[in-house]
Amino acid sequence: MSGLRKAVLFASAEQYFGFGANFVIAVLTSRLMAPNEIGIAVVGASIVAVATALREYATPNFLIRNPDISPESMRGPLTGIIVANIVLVAGLALAAPLFGVLYAEGRLSAYLKVVAVGLLAETFASPVVAVLRREMEFDKAAIIGMVCTGVTAAVTIGMAAAGFGSISFAWGIFSGTSASALMATFIRPGFWIFRPTLMSWRALFTFGGYNGTNSLLRQLCDSVPYLVLGQVLSPEVVAYYHRALMLSQLPGKLLLGGVETIMLPHLSAQARHDQCLKTPLLHAVECTTALYWPALIVLAVLAEPIVLVLYGPSWLPAAPLLQIIALATLFLFIGKLDIAVFIATGGLPVLLKRSVIVFPACAAISTCSAVFGVVPLALSNWLTSPIQLVFSLYFTKRQISFSWPELASTLSRSALVSIITAVGPLVVVAAFWPRIPSIGGTCLALALALAGWLPALWLTQHSLFLELKRPSGLRPRSEVVEVQDVSQ
Repeated sequence: MSGLRKAVLFASAEQYFGFGANFVIAVLTSRLMAPNEIGIAVVGASIVAVATALREYATPNFLIRNPDISPESMRGPLTGIIVANIVLVAGLALAAPLFGVLYAEGRLSAYLKVVAVGLLAETFASPVVAVLRREMEFDKAAIIGMVCTGVTAAVTIGMAAAGFGSISFAWGIFSGTSASALMATFIRPGFWIFRPTLMSWRALFTFGGYNGTNSLLRQLCDSVPYLVLGQVLSPEVVAYYHRALMLSQLPGKLLLGGVETIMLPHLSAQARHDQCLKTPLLHAVECTTALYWPALIVLAVLAEPIVLVLYGPSWLPAAPLLQIIALATLFLFIGKLDIAVFIATGGLPVLLKRSVIVFPACAAISTCSAVFGVVPLALSNWLTSPIQLVFSLYFTKRQISFSWPELASTLSRSALVSIITAVGPLVVVAAFWPRIPSIGGTCLALALALAGWLPALWLTQHSLFLELKRPSGLRPRSEVVEVQDVSQ
């Protein structure tokens, strides 16, 4: 097995395990907790997400991009990462009571304090994981990630079943990050990491200045709507929107996550050897959209029965929100592949420029929409998602020279596959209208979607179909041969 394929396998395994665990957490906690409890946890998680975005000013990704990985060159950046994280965690813990007063929720304050301690433990795992990923040791990095996810899921669900409410999520995070820190120490012991030095700090924070600003702007765009909804309306509404948004994001996390994880070290290696980045990027986009777009369309068509089966009848108000958001999410097919391109090509100033343009505009649109209610907030995704796509493609094109006809050709086959896939589920929903399809009807719709998807891949001679044929020894299309020659 080639190094790249092995990396894809383990990175995907970690992503799929995380997807499965988070999916189980969402389903079971939705049935074990009231929407109010989950809404409080969502507000708390949004605050934590902004804090963790600030940590990207001292990002472990610097260790992936840095050409010198000797212990002497690493100690300075590692010291900067650890010190910056400790300062940030202390700030989050001190601010926790203020957020509790702001939202009139003592449970929110307790949540933030517990998570802050968990983030402190994560400080000692993330540099190790970054080094392992740089060295393409995705098997070891995946083990650390899966241990963290498994412990988090077990503790969260167990405490929720015992009736602890929203604090269950906080203790789950604390337990998972503590377990990952212990596992990282076991897999890659190296106590020299904790010997402080001031060497190479400037390089870390120069890199992190661009990366951190981009991450902060992106996270503010994602988190501010939750914080506004929690103030303007209620935690229940926050929970409905969160569950709808989470379901719309599952195809991306499931289908794009593994690819995004390995593309940064892969493209960085290509760039270091002055190899073409356009072909592997377009190939990755074509293969992922053949999965991503059909999944989103089927999710939107079957939103009501899916929400009913997964979360129960009390969560049905989330179904129309899911339909609106899932279709708007079709525009986000690029995922975070553009970020991998910018980092690999040394284009962090370009990434920052894009972020300064896109994310404040999207955050303003989402925030203003949230003031008017949850449905306007959902509809705002039809403005923010295309804005993100247009600027991501524009700036990526400046880093990697591809033509718009090349991109259109890359996406055309996936679009046709998506349309064919949606026919079966639409027929089933129309047959049940105006009732919600039964479990049997939903299963039939999913089976028809799969039955349409596979022939559509063959009919269009899609790159994904040709990739699936490769283990059997059949000859792939010339473009795929070109990609594989580049990637070896």
